[in-house]
Amino acid sequence: MGGLVRRLRSAGTARVTTHRLGAEAAWGYLDEDLLLAGAEVIWHAGGQGNEKGHGLCHGTSGNGFGLLKAFARNGDERWLERARRFAVHALAQAERIATASGRRRYSLFTGDVRTALFAAACLDLDARYPIIDVM
Repeated sequence: MGGLVRRLRSAGTARVTTHRLGAEAAWGYLDEDLLLAGAEVIWHAGGQGNEKGHGLCHGTSGNGFGLLKAFARNGDERWLERARRFAVHALAQAERIATASGRRRYSLFTGDVRTALFAAACLDLDARYPIIDVM
């Protein structure tokens, strides 16, 4: 698995989140080694910077869902702890961005609401991704 993570990282995918939404839909079908390799890439890449933000669509909360999905799939508490760290980082990002801009973001996919709901999902152990898993 480490080799796959290194190859993915060297290919520049560590910060790419464009195709993560499709991966979210496939978590239940992915081979467990591939799923865990993807979660490792997310973890090693770290939370998104302020340019991407904290939101679900392409920010820290969305990436954190990948870690929560890994926990839901294999039950390893390490992934839950990592998802919760992403949630704390995303909540702090939301505060910093709101302070800097003087306003909150209200969109479900890029806003503060979904970041708060991601943090709640980490507490509730609910790895269902909005719209894809919950409709």
